[in-house]
Amino acid sequence: LFTRLVTKSLGVRKERFLISVIAVMLGAAMVSSLLTVSLDIRERMGKELRSYGANMVVLPGEGEYINQFNATHDSIIGYIPFLDFKAEVNAKKMDFAGTDLEAASKLNPWWHIDGTLPKQQELLPGINAAKKLGLKIGDTLRVGEKSFKVSGILDTGASDDNRIFIPMGAAEQISGKSGVSLIQVSVIGDIDE
Repeated sequence: LFTRLVTKSLGVRKERFLISVIAVMLGAAMVSSLLTVSLDIRERMGKELRSYGANMVVLPGEGEYINQFNATHDSIIGYIPFLDFKAEVNAKKMDFAGTDLEAASKLNPWWHIDGTLPKQQELLPGINAAKKLGLKIGDTLRVGEKSFKVSGILDTGASDDNRIFIPMGAAEQISGKSGVSLIQVSVIGDIDE
């Protein structure tokens, strides 16, 4: 009796039954999609933000340099130390940055280098610095008592285009400073961590 009643009811109200089934299916699909997005969003956002480079800068106290940095926390993906200084080149004061250029290019994926990353006794001027000094790849530039070959030209679309990047050891020798002036850090996790 019950099955005959249900069958007769479905036969009379086919449209309503079809709309009900579609509504239940849409509701289930929406709940499933929202659960998938909410469980995966944190990881995806973290990966997307890492593609923009460092998200934290460590600075020393006023007039000081950072001599030690503990990068053993699980949330730290990578870091780049920089030693910033000014030096005279061709009667012009130029901004220099000593750093690990291989690590910097990995942590800053938007860097476009025409040429190659510098090795020892080579440097990498930003595009604006290269234009200001009239440099091109293969040129030699004297900084203080040292000569460096231009290995490439850096184009970042940011203030780094006005600087000249050299290996950290050469930066310490030319500037006479030890330690670093700032550290860019790429971190995954909450601000509290």
